[in-house]
Amino acid sequence: MTVTVTELACLEEDCAPLETAIGLLRPDAPQLQHKLHKPMDAVDAKDLIEVCTAWGFDVEIPVLAPMLQED
Repeated sequence: MTVTVTELACLEEDCAPLETAIGLLRPDAPQLQHKLHKPMDAVDAKDLIEVCTAWGFDVEIPVLAPMLQED
């Protein structure tokens, strides 16, 4: 399994100047991709939960709890 994370210029109308595309490549399965309309350095744990949920994966919130705490 391979996860890709790429920051791209967003050329769509009403889009932030930069977006982050996250891809999941698995053997013998279709590629999954999800776009977050924000730069890579602004992506947080809540965004990763959004991506996993969009792909149909259950997310264990307690596992990510330390990342959800604000500094």
